[in-house]
Amino acid sequence: MKTLKRYESIIDSISDERENGDGIWLYLKKEWADFAFDHQHPTRQIHEQTVTQLLTRLAKGRVRKITENDFSKFEHLK
Repeated sequence: MKTLKRYESIIDSISDERENGDGIWLYLKKEWADFAFDHQHPTRQIHEQTVTQLLTRLAKGRVRKITENDFSKFEHLK
C-alpha cells in the first residue's frame, strides 16, 4: 500500500482484512489518534473498506498528535 507511505511517520501497522470481508485496519503510533470519527472516544485505529477511504480520513486532518490535555479528557489514551 505505497499510497499510504507518506503517512508512515504516524502509522504503526496495517492489517489488510479485505480477503475475509473486514476491510483494512490502520493502527496509529502511540502518540497519534483519530479525534474526528467519534469525538467522545478518539482511537488509535482507523477502519475502512478501501485505501482511498483511509486516505480521505488521514488527509482531512482528523488524525492528530495527542496532547497532555487529551490525556486528562480521554483516560483510555494513556
